[in-house]
Amino acid sequence: MVFDKTGTLTSGRFSIDTVEVDSASPYDEATLNALIASLERMSNHPLSKAFAPLEAPFDPSDVTELAGKGLVGIVDGKRLVAGNALLLEDQSITCSPRLRAGGTILLAVDGVHLASYHLYDEPRPGAQALMEYLRGAGVQHLVMISGDNEESARRVAREVGIDEVHAGLLPHEKQAEVLRLSEQYPNLAFVGDGINDGPSLAASKVGISLGQGASDLAMESADVVILSDDLANIGTLVEVARKTGVIVRQNITIALVIKGLALLFGALGYASMWVAVIADTGVTIIAVLNALRILLMRRSR
Repeated sequence: MVFDKTGTLTSGRFSIDTVEVDSASPYDEATLNALIASLERMSNHPLSKAFAPLEAPFDPSDVTELAGKGLVGIVDGKRLVAGNALLLEDQSITCSPRLRAGGTILLAVDGVHLASYHLYDEPRPGAQALMEYLRGAGVQHLVMISGDNEESARRVAREVGIDEVHAGLLPHEKQAEVLRLSEQYPNLAFVGDGINDGPSLAASKVGISLGQGASDLAMESADVVILSDDLANIGTLVEVARKTGVIVRQNITIALVIKGLALLFGALGYASMWVAVIADTGVTIIAVLNALRILLMRRSR
């Protein structure tokens, strides 16, 4: 089972964890905070919301948002680039060797990388319990994919108990990773909720859209839509699916056995009208009543 990170295993509400400023920066941390906060308020991306508590005194201009990468704009007469390493690479900006390149948001001012902002997104309540339940239910491998940086993704993975992590992925790269994993795990299920998860949900054998706030594209691409934010419902889904499979196999067996006996009695000359009724309508009634047992199911504790 593969999970998207932001908004699925985590709350999707980011906060600034640590800030690293290049020792050679001509601006202090407070000035850089004011610059990046002013730029980030022009975006509705979940990462940008982390800068909302900071003072944003400037009015940005010529702002461009590059999907999956970050923002570029003019703030207080300075050209700001705020995003991931891919964005800085596209803008021909070299990451400062004095700063860790793993920052969630890298800030460059006038073409020079001056600061790295490490953001943190707390795991959702019940995420760790869900992983333990899924392992107990026989799910062999738990994977998390994310567009976030490697350090943040692995931190969340350690806290919730994920086996494998793939971070720093763009939407099309997430889909490619799901397709690659599908070759190794044919019965792969993917859980996501955002617009960027649509391709991955469509590529998986079972796509699961989670939460009332899931995007329309995620719901359209998914095979299963869970209209609840409670992660425990994923465990319930697995249990319901397995019990449904058991009931289906029971109904097929019952139908074949009864119809086989009816054919045998007919061949031997013992078939009456009642035998035919039982083999036809009777089997249907038995199958329907057996299927209704799923309504009595309660999740195992």
